[in-house]
Amino acid sequence: MLRTLAAFSLAMAVASPPSSTAWAQRPTTRVSLAVGGSFVNFSDVGGRMGAGVGQVAITRHSSGGYGVELAGFGVAPWGAVSVQPTCLPDSSCETRSTPSLLTGATLSPTARLGSSSLWVAGGAGLLTAAGGEGLRRRTSLAGTLSLRWMPPRDRRIVPTVGVRLVRLARNVAGARLLVLPTAGVAF
Repeated sequence: MLRTLAAFSLAMAVASPPSSTAWAQRPTTRVSLAVGGSFVNFSDVGGRMGAGVGQVAITRHSSGGYGVELAGFGVAPWGAVSVQPTCLPDSSCETRSTPSLLTGATLSPTARLGSSSLWVAGGAGLLTAAGGEGLRRRTSLAGTLSLRWMPPRDRRIVPTVGVRLVRLARNVAGARLLVLPTAGVAF
């Protein structure tokens, strides 16, 4: 999956018009704030649980439909699980618990799909887990693919709806794939 996302990002960068052409077409910067709900599967610690999602994205694009997006997101599980998987009588026990927050940042080339208000972005970044106990890994490289609907900028504030898929290179507490649907505003 990461190789596919890397190949897609490279193809987008190669297919993009030269900067002198693309950025000469009135570059626009948008900031979007969005929230949503999802599920995270912490298979190493206790399974699937609901989570709140928050996302901020800064997108710089030309009127030609190409651009770059810097996105940050946070995923907060709506609960916690603690397990002692290898606890034998009369021995020391190792406790594992779910992280309290997953945060990530990604950088992606973006493109508008035809003349629609749909934007696709694919890139890479880093995910970090905070909180939790006994986790073997707290960070992982990540590939991302997102699809977002954002109407043309004819008003100062516009609605935005999207979904971001985040595939981790290595699991963090058993989580390998995050599906992050969000709705919010862009200005």
